[in-house]
Amino acid sequence: MIEHGKRLLAVEVKSSPTVRLSDTDSLTLFLKEYPETLGGVLVYSGSEIRRLHEKIVAVPWHLLG
Repeated sequence: MIEHGKRLLAVEVKSSPTVRLSDTDSLTLFLKEYPETLGGVLVYSGSEIRRLHEKIVAVPWHLLG
């Protein structure tokens, strides 16, 4: 989780080169339990940015550096 003031962004890291909607289960649960969270980011070892859910996006780790 990244916190900036009262803003939250949930972050999860996966080593897999592919992601599916089912990979967002823990982020989805977090977003339900903390509705003030802006969204979630699933960092993975793939190659493309993918929207997996209304508030969750998958981002390749190499784009964060």
